[in-house]
Amino acid sequence: MAQATAEPSGRLDWLDALRGWAIFGVVLVHSSQTAHVGGVLSNLAGLGRFGVQLFFIVSALTISLTYESHIRRFGDSLRPQFGWLIKRFFRIAPLYYIAILVNTLYRLLRLHWGLPLHDHFPLPSDIVANIFFVHTWVPSAINSVVPGGWSIAVEMFFYALVPLIWLVKPTRTRIGFLVLFGAAGLATTAVVSRLTTGSYDFGAGEPFLYYWFPTQAPVFAIGLIFYFLHGPKLKSGGNTGGGLLWLSLFVVFLATFLLLWTKGLFFHVLTAATVGFAFILLILAMEGIVRPLLVHRFSIGLGRASYSIYIVHFIVLDGIEWLFQSLGLYGYLPAPLRLVAVFALAVALANTIAMFTKRVIEDPAIAFGHALGMRVSMGGANAVSGRG
Repeated sequence: MAQATAEPSGRLDWLDALRGWAIFGVVLVHSSQTAHVGGVLSNLAGLGRFGVQLFFIVSALTISLTYESHIRRFGDSLRPQFGWLIKRFFRIAPLYYIAILVNTLYRLLRLHWGLPLHDHFPLPSDIVANIFFVHTWVPSAINSVVPGGWSIAVEMFFYALVPLIWLVKPTRTRIGFLVLFGAAGLATTAVVSRLTTGSYDFGAGEPFLYYWFPTQAPVFAIGLIFYFLHGPKLKSGGNTGGGLLWLSLFVVFLATFLLLWTKGLFFHVLTAATVGFAFILLILAMEGIVRPLLVHRFSIGLGRASYSIYIVHFIVLDGIEWLFQSLGLYGYLPAPLRLVAVFALAVALANTIAMFTKRVIEDPAIAFGHALGMRVSMGGANAVSGRG
């Protein structure tokens, strides 16, 4: 395991760096769509979509660390669990609610200007589903209110399940439960796919079945199982050894998957879980020469602003598309240069805006949620430490 240097705030820099690479990939794939590139270039940039699964793996590890720290201090009764959920809610919800408002107004403006919408105009029920973060179960709402909102819904549903997962004891039993949990997610997707498409593998023509929680649940299960097997090393900064071996396994495993996936020989229902497992191999390889390649100021900085970047980069790319069309750059620049220009501009602008939204919205909301969650949790603290 990589040397997990703790920041003064208690953050682990390598987890922030992985978030940075995750958002790097997500912005890259959407930039390729804005740049209107095709062929091999589009396929290569399209691999950035798997940054979402890297986010989910990092989330599973981070949530495990923070939840265990919380219940160790306050106990695992209902009140501390609710206090922890309050902190997670305020980590996500305030910026997301503003995104709901901004994107709805933005769509109204596009209609007023006679511009096409990327998706249908959301129904009131779609907006309500997003407000309550249940849109992972609503096909019409999953991406129509906030672009990319599907992953936020999946993440929030995972948060809600965390206290229940920790109720399963001992750890060996919990790992077995997670194996069944992940398998149940895949089985659910396969059955629903069979009922709706006539095939157990939904294919690229049914994106909702890729976006909803059961398909992505194995990714979280893989991350949690890894935590329960290697949690002490994550917290102490020890390593598992064999970094080059793990890196070789990661490269071979990922290359094999990508070869099958690009040729259409891989089951779509298994894609998320397979990529999630590949990222575990990468994490195991994060020592020696691998670590400085992945963990540095740029990736850490992007990672710490990744949530805001994720939320704002869609509108930023719309603005870049308008700019390129206005200047006639689509016909002037060759495809590789278009992609580089769009991507560099998107990262720079989205990161600049994210610095503002993080400071003005995210950080105050996190601080408020932390204080409120701690206050709620204190009712259960006496049972553990006598604090009241």
